[in-house]
Amino acid sequence: MVELSVNAARAHVGAQEWRKGQPYVAGLTALSAQPDGDTVTLSGVARGQERYRVQATVRAGAVEAAHCSCPVGGTGGCKHVAALLARAAGAPEDFEAWPDLDVTLAALSADELRALVRRLLRREPDLTRLVVAGGSGAGLAGQLQAAFAQIAYDPEADWEGEGPDLSDVWPLAEELSRLGETPGADPQALLNAAVALLDGAAELQDEDYGVELHDLAAPARSALLRLLARELAEDVRSSAHDALHEAAEFGWSAAEIAQEGQADLFAALPPEDRALTLGFLQGLLDAEGRAYRRQELARTLGVLGQLGAGEVTPEAEVALARAAGDLEGLVRLLLTQGRPADAVAALGEGPRPVPPQQVEAPFREFGLLDALEAHARANLRVYGARAWLYGHFRETGRDADAHTLALDAVLHGTGDHPDFTASFLPRDLDWLAALKAVSPDWPADRETLIDHWAQQRVNLGRLVLFLLQEGLGERALPVLRRQKADPLRVLGPHLATRLALALPAAEAKPLLLQAAAAHIQGRGRKHYADAAGALRSAAPLLGHEEVRSAARLFVQEYPTLRALKEELTRAGLL
Repeated sequence: MVELSVNAARAHVGAQEWRKGQPYVAGLTALSAQPDGDTVTLSGVARGQERYRVQATVRAGAVEAAHCSCPVGGTGGCKHVAALLARAAGAPEDFEAWPDLDVTLAALSADELRALVRRLLRREPDLTRLVVAGGSGAGLAGQLQAAFAQIAYDPEADWEGEGPDLSDVWPLAEELSRLGETPGADPQALLNAAVALLDGAAELQDEDYGVELHDLAAPARSALLRLLARELAEDVRSSAHDALHEAAEFGWSAAEIAQEGQADLFAALPPEDRALTLGFLQGLLDAEGRAYRRQELARTLGVLGQLGAGEVTPEAEVALARAAGDLEGLVRLLLTQGRPADAVAALGEGPRPVPPQQVEAPFREFGLLDALEAHARANLRVYGARAWLYGHFRETGRDADAHTLALDAVLHGTGDHPDFTASFLPRDLDWLAALKAVSPDWPADRETLIDHWAQQRVNLGRLVLFLLQEGLGERALPVLRRQKADPLRVLGPHLATRLALALPAAEAKPLLLQAAAAHIQGRGRKHYADAAGALRSAAPLLGHEEVRSAARLFVQEYPTLRALKEELTRAGLL
């Protein structure tokens, strides 16, 4: 019986296809589970616009591959596959258990096996080339060559941009991986198969099919690394090196090295083999003009170079980290080499200076936060520097320094966040909150801010908002008058309404009427609703009859604005 969790099944198809597949779960028919070694092939029939055959291969509780005969099922991620996996996870007992494939095939005589193959070929004639290759003595290499030869692809007919069908190639690539892990595998056969896979991938690349070949070449890289770790004849070793270099040209990411266990394989190579491969990759890096490929190659070289014993010099390691664009790795490397000044200098390299929080971890690890602090103090205009420094001061109990920093930020409007999780509030108000949190005398700081903003006409709106939030709205109108500023022009109708509601009724009424009129001038139902809302909010201050009277006056002034009258009526003002 197959063992498959709901999470593993959903992870294979994704949440969207999983939801789309649920209506098809109960309608699946002809369910079977076919063991084959450590894998189980699940099969079934789904009914959509027509009958679709669905298959999925499960190994160790994970979905290894899947396929559906529907128009979008070639990649194994359609709703019918989702339904099959959901049924297997929820009701594995519904699947008829078939005997192990090896047992079934072993029970067939040679004549029966030949008859079976002929029947299969009549049903799928395209498989003939694979059968011929498999029986020709060419082994896995011949099967790979035949599989690539079968690929027929017309880019103009590929409306979905799926690229050529590699469904016959992938199982053979997986077989190459297994062959590479087999200790007694014939070296020449293993080499031939790896070369066949790389040659087929190169042909696809030459045809410019737009195929991502990095993953296709990965089994060849792993197999060749395992091969080179063995005792080999000189001609086989030389050919294996050439093939590994060809595989590297398809791209060799640092992520693959980690995921495929290639780090250990590379570290197990003889030193001269490691040196040859590193030299070849360095040549690719030197010749590469594309920035993203240079970074990928540099990261790969950096990872592989660390696996040898002194095969890459410290300066070369630094150069590779720079080329890879891995700033945190570069900083950590320089700190490891005892070069804190160079690590700090590296923060200013590149087109954009680096925020301190991005490299805090290595500086903290090496006990050098003081050096990062000095850098941040000298580069407050770097985005995030002031914010990091503020948090660092708070963390180390230096609220006086944090206060000086925050006050400067508010006065000079840096717009830098003390917390990048940040908020829906304007950036300067974030710093206001930061200042308030560390102020030893908030009333005195508040007066400093009021005096500062009052002298700058461009900050009058900020000042009024600040005064309203501090409950000092009555001080705003005198400031505006001293500056001879038009409240509506400076504040806009919304903020002007807020200010009016904080004033005595005598001063509030003209400002409220001006704000409502400004809303109406905007034209459109939303603006009329805003005008009605402004008048309604003034009722507790001015009295209900007063605002109703104002509403009637607006209707008289704008008799053709039917929507205005409707909004005033909806607000209960008419």
